[in-house]
Amino acid sequence: MFYIIAVDTVTIRKGYDEKFPAGKIISRHKNEDVALERFLKLERQADKVENIAMVEDVSGHAVSDIVPKLAEKALADRREKMGLQLAGELVRQDRGEEIDNPHFFAAWLEELGLTIDELRAEFGERAAAALEENEKERQAFAERMARINAVESSVAERSEVTFSFPAVKGIQAGSEYYTAQVPFKFLVKLFRFDDEAVPPEARAQRNLNERHAQDIADYILENRLEFVLPAITASVSSEMAFEGLQVSGAGSRVGVLHIPLDATLLINDGQHRRRGIELALKSMPMLSDETIAVTLFFDHGLQRSQQMFADINANAKKPSSSLSALYDQRDPFNGFCLHLLEQLPDIRRRIEFESSSVGAKSFKLWSLVSFKKFVTLLTGVSKRNIADYDEAYRKDITAAVITFFEKARAHVPMWDLMLAGTVSAQEMREQYVVAHAVFFEALGLYGAAMVESEVVRGKKEGVDRFEAMSLLESLNPDRTAQMWEGRCVVAGRMQKTADGVKGTAAILMSQSNLVLPPSVAEVENRLGALLN
Repeated sequence: MFYIIAVDTVTIRKGYDEKFPAGKIISRHKNEDVALERFLKLERQADKVENIAMVEDVSGHAVSDIVPKLAEKALADRREKMGLQLAGELVRQDRGEEIDNPHFFAAWLEELGLTIDELRAEFGERAAAALEENEKERQAFAERMARINAVESSVAERSEVTFSFPAVKGIQAGSEYYTAQVPFKFLVKLFRFDDEAVPPEARAQRNLNERHAQDIADYILENRLEFVLPAITASVSSEMAFEGLQVSGAGSRVGVLHIPLDATLLINDGQHRRRGIELALKSMPMLSDETIAVTLFFDHGLQRSQQMFADINANAKKPSSSLSALYDQRDPFNGFCLHLLEQLPDIRRRIEFESSSVGAKSFKLWSLVSFKKFVTLLTGVSKRNIADYDEAYRKDITAAVITFFEKARAHVPMWDLMLAGTVSAQEMREQYVVAHAVFFEALGLYGAAMVESEVVRGKKEGVDRFEAMSLLESLNPDRTAQMWEGRCVVAGRMQKTADGVKGTAAILMSQSNLVLPPSVAEVENRLGALLN
């Protein structure tokens, strides 16, 4: 029987107010759902919700009976429930989760009259056990749902011969899945991808790009001691059996996954990683015992596999080339450019490192990608040839680039104001060509011969390799100036193309009375003819 009882004096507001003393039974019910519905209604009508409770008891009592022991039992049940709930929050916090509502936690803890240490001592062990049991039930339900939703309507008895991998099981969208650690040698034997001969609508993957796969293989082989490969996602056509290990705090989620020998393991995402590993193994068989994480789902058929591929790739966002360059420490050219920026603090603080382009209202002026392009145009040093330059030569190049920027700041119109922040970057972009990437790269082309002369011939008494830059002072930087039209400005809008960069460089070289190199002269002649 379920009783709703006053655990302390309470007034119920109905058509009239009725006061109930502590221990008085307000109503009783045989059905728990009916009792709960009545209890929630009375809570809304009570002047003090904490003074009524619902309690289950086998003894027979009538409505309006005053039963102090039943009120005590209700309070004890409430305390037990509240203590286990709060202790459960502490257990989850110990596992790295956050307490849902710290304010209520503190209030309820005060109501219990316990400290956190006392709460742990009295309820901690039972709360942890309850969480473990709840997790087991949740995992069991998810496993049933995964199998019910699988293509096969019935689940056959597990084959005696299986492949077994250490794994962790989890739940997504109410269905169970597994993350297994698969050795490379088994990955290439067991996991397959759709044949490229199959039409796209009958496949769950795109065609395999052998060049991309070879790039992954080269990456593995070249970084044998520090390569990193993200997880592969695959579907399994047969029943998988998971053997959980009794590890405290894991809720039977850690264990061994058994996959039938005759199962088809189809890759939904990661076919190029799998092929890259296969190619790497041919060159270095000793990699065979290395492992990669594979996330495994029950096979729900082609349509579901195609949707998984679409979802994974639609929600995966590739980092910007600027951010990748910033973090890629293996690329010596990246390191060279970042070292340059350390010597140029005024330039560095105006570089956008996280995006490949600069926002219209950004304080930044150029992206790291544009800066790297500028460096290559100015110095001839690139990702491909950086290894050809020794440390001493790079040091000379760095000194020459620093000098070039000093001269640019002194002679390029508006640059000093721009770098000092006297004129905002937004205003500079709106009114002048000198704040745009196309002009920046053109400036690199323009200064290449000067930097080369500075590095190769060295400094001689009375010789300024950058003297011609002083003639840039009379340059009109306004983007509405006719000289920029058809080069870096098209129909009033800034535009960066290969010809636009060379055409803009031609203007700078002509302004400084410099001889145009053949590639720039060819573009200038072509653009000049078109503009005329």
